[in-house]
Amino acid sequence: AILLELARAGAARALEVVVVSEGRAADWLRRAKTADGIGNLTVLPFQPMKRYPELLGAGDILLAILGAEAAAFSVPSKILSYLAAGKPVVAAIARDNDAAKTIEAIGAGKVVAPDDTAGFVDRVLALAGDPELRTSMGANAHAFAEANFAVDTIADRFEAVFADAMAHCHGAPRR
Repeated sequence: AILLELARAGAARALEVVVVSEGRAADWLRRAKTADGIGNLTVLPFQPMKRYPELLGAGDILLAILGAEAAAFSVPSKILSYLAAGKPVVAAIARDNDAAKTIEAIGAGKVVAPDDTAGFVDRVLALAGDPELRTSMGANAHAFAEANFAVDTIADRFEAVFADAMAHCHGAPRR
């Protein structure tokens, strides 16, 4: 419903809302789009993984929605992909979620509560109207990803964890 409201509000500003999803929610969106005659909403089925980078690159603003019930234990991997794509993010997600904290801390987007439809729509429309802010937030996202997702850095962290685990298993003190 939050995406449907975004499409309705963005129609006058020629904002295109593209949703890539399947299942009941995607079916509901398709029916609502048809019933309401919403021309700026496109609902696509899941795409092959090899097209994922292309999908991320096509968007000016990437959206994430995570219900309050899942926020305590879930960090949506798509948000990490969004950061690596260097795109600004608008997320409807609990503020105490690690992904929400990261988005806000690094200045990579905007976060609203999962039930704040009006706030979500306002943040997306404001960001859509501010190309300089989108560029800045996208650059912040990309810089964070480069600094934190580099294979060598991650490999070093894994090696340290494994070394600690092995030392602990053999009775040696942990480092």
